[in-house]
Amino acid sequence: AAAATTAAAAVWAPADDAQPLVEAPQFPFLPASPLSPFPSSRPPLPPFQLDPSTLETAVREFLDRWWVRLQVMGLHTALRGRQIDHVCWRCATGEEYTAALKALIAAGHSVAGTSIIGGRAITTVELMTPIVWREWLVPAVEVPMPKAGRPKPRGFEHAEVALMVGGVRGVEALEALRGAHSLLEGPGCVPWDDKGMDKELNPELSVDLGESCCVKFHNRPLLEVVAYEIAHGLANLNPTP
Repeated sequence: AAAATTAAAAVWAPADDAQPLVEAPQFPFLPASPLSPFPSSRPPLPPFQLDPSTLETAVREFLDRWWVRLQVMGLHTALRGRQIDHVCWRCATGEEYTAALKALIAAGHSVAGTSIIGGRAITTVELMTPIVWREWLVPAVEVPMPKAGRPKPRGFEHAEVALMVGGVRGVEALEALRGAHSLLEGPGCVPWDDKGMDKELNPELSVDLGESCCVKFHNRPLLEVVAYEIAHGLANLNPTP
């Protein structure tokens, strides 16, 4: 269980030295460590490329860490009867954005839609088969291009929860959620970020869980939102800036 909730794994030295030499993050875009005594079973990938062959495992490991942080804040109860509709993979450069999408498409996943938000492209990829995690099915990965001059740490950043109420507009359900978890201090205190509630389409509430990990809430699943955007000319199927 401990291995599923840690972000790093030790790369061990030869037998006469029991101390770890290097801490190497367990992310699917990393090739085998040159210090590892075990050869990679596949050709090494460029360090920015998301590896679809390990996507399912990587998403589950991210969600395990995400869940622990939700429990600390008492927000895990807000997921009952709701859907984890996507996870977000952040890229540090435009090149990484393009490479990640190419890798996912080559593996058989499909672009549900790309929209321009905040001056850069955000692409939603529908997975061939939803990823099973606990009692939920995660059907999509969101891949934003980084904003100019505002690079993000590479890797999974957030999972978003659809409240499964209302439509793609309106904040009533989000306000109710915030009111139900609104302690100002002590256990259960939630540092809500409500800037996203000002969005006309697909408003959202978010909470920074620490260490580049976040939870977001909105009314409807992202695949529904993207379908609405395409139907109204607000998104397209071309994952380019």
